[in-house]
Amino acid sequence: MENKIRAFRAKVTAIFSPTIVTCLLVGGLLIFAILVKESFNFSVKMLEVFLIFEAVLIPFIGLILLAITFDYKITVYKDGISSFDPFGNRKCDFMLWGRMNKIRTRNILGYRYLFIESNDYSETLWIPSNIKKKHEFKELVRSQAGADHPLSIQLMRSET
Repeated sequence: MENKIRAFRAKVTAIFSPTIVTCLLVGGLLIFAILVKESFNFSVKMLEVFLIFEAVLIPFIGLILLAITFDYKITVYKDGISSFDPFGNRKCDFMLWGRMNKIRTRNILGYRYLFIESNDYSETLWIPSNIKKKHEFKELVRSQAGADHPLSIQLMRSET
């Protein structure tokens, strides 16, 4: 891992939009539920409780994802990549290019991540999709891992 080439970070501005949109939608539903209850004089207590719970939970999860994404950097090395998993599993913060066997894209509350699995680890390496200078990141991964590497292919397919 001494052959560090370059480190990248996530774009913070791209992290806020899904959380804000989700909060606005949940807030709108909460207001609608309260208005419906007052207008039609029937109980929607369970709906209100659910929406209040969601109005608290979604921003909380969004803040956790913001901290996770902003705090960790993605580093490209000659022999592999270093990123993070959000649960702090230190045994899975670096993977050799040749050990990566499966790359999946996942959305978590509007935040897109690439999940990289290895033959050697049961844990998964996470790479946020909203990386600053993503084009440079894609090209660097391609030059180090090769154009036919699963991560290079997945990065070239992804629009964001």
